[in-house]
Amino acid sequence: MVKACYQVRPNGMLIPQSELDSDTVLDSYSANKLVNVVISGGDSARSIPENALFHLCCKKTAENCKDPTWGTVKSVKIQCKMALKFFKEDADGKIGLWCDDGSVYFELDTLEFTKTTQTRSHKFIIEAIDLMAQKLGCTVEQLTNNAGHNT
Repeated sequence: MVKACYQVRPNGMLIPQSELDSDTVLDSYSANKLVNVVISGGDSARSIPENALFHLCCKKTAENCKDPTWGTVKSVKIQCKMALKFFKEDADGKIGLWCDDGSVYFELDTLEFTKTTQTRSHKFIIEAIDLMAQKLGCTVEQLTNNAGHNT
């Protein structure tokens, strides 16, 4: 079974949410093959294959990075969010909370499916995978292939 995320456009067309979603479906079935489809939905469509790739890359980075601050999956995610300034935004798009003592507090944002849009998560994931590859001294293609996905 193949899972992918598509967005229903006003004209009824289904548009893949990322290249991974498109590749997943296209690579799995030959032209003109009949397939059974189960459709479910939500207000915040997200790419399941892209999210899985991100987590696999985090795991591979944690396993292979010599920097101890990147030694766990959780720390890899934190390091990427910090480096890429993936902070929570208020309704006006502003980040940071000003404290009474004049300091500023930043809170890392989440990649939870219900709390982050596909556009925002996609941008972060692409940049984070690039950052992980740089940290490991390899290409994005090497990292994603070694993580178990072909992009």
